[in-house]
Amino acid sequence: MKKLVNLFIALMFVSISTASFGQPVIKAINKSLTLKELDGTGTIISLGKSFARVNDEFGQEYFAGPAIPTKSTPVIVYHIVKTEKYLDDYEDTEISELKSFFPGTWEQMAVSQCQLVEFCISFRNQLKNPGYTYFILKENESRLIDEDTPGYNACIVAVYVYDDGDMLISLKSWREDFVEGSYLVIANNAKIGRKSMASEEETDKLYAAQYYYKEKKDEEAAVARRKKLQAEEDARRKANYNNTDERRNRSVVPKYRLRGW
Repeated sequence: MKKLVNLFIALMFVSISTASFGQPVIKAINKSLTLKELDGTGTIISLGKSFARVNDEFGQEYFAGPAIPTKSTPVIVYHIVKTEKYLDDYEDTEISELKSFFPGTWEQMAVSQCQLVEFCISFRNQLKNPGYTYFILKENESRLIDEDTPGYNACIVAVYVYDDGDMLISLKSWREDFVEGSYLVIANNAKIGRKSMASEEETDKLYAAQYYYKEKKDEEAAVARRKKLQAEEDARRKANYNNTDERRNRSVVPKYRLRGW
């Protein structure tokens, strides 16, 4: 009897701990969808306006870069069941805190602008209705996502479907808190062993460009450091030169004193 009581107490403690300090809950609700091959022509701002309201941010220069053709790509639709980390506060969940739920890297999970539009058209019934459906997007499709600092090239795009069926596509911060009960769609390139949204040839180009970009940035940083050190050295020498001139001027005896004036 005593053992049963102790077991009951232990189970109660575990259930209370789990309820008080729960983790975000996210569930895959559809893994059978595949986006068709796309040529990459068009953007959210040019294609999306035919079926949705699109925020002006997508017309900015950093979203107007060259698009990348994409092969047929499997996607997963997730349901974000719970976002609050603790039941006694309102601290919601960011995308980075859900990384352990997803297969692959951020680069493998991102969709292109054309793929996002294609999903909204072909799989409209898979969007949260009414509510938010989130996507991971790259601002510049010709650059890879840095896995250590993904927010520099990755962003969150929210597609909101209203009760009357109207749709709004808006840009969110990488640190955006998810709305509880919303959906999240990711590309499942990890399933087919693809490193990114692009073809293997295009991916190789991306990695080569990323390596060149990093080398260029490192070289620019090294040049900037050398210029800074040189400027500091020039300033120090100038200061020493001025101090020497001042001491020399103070030590010179005026000629009129030598003449007895």
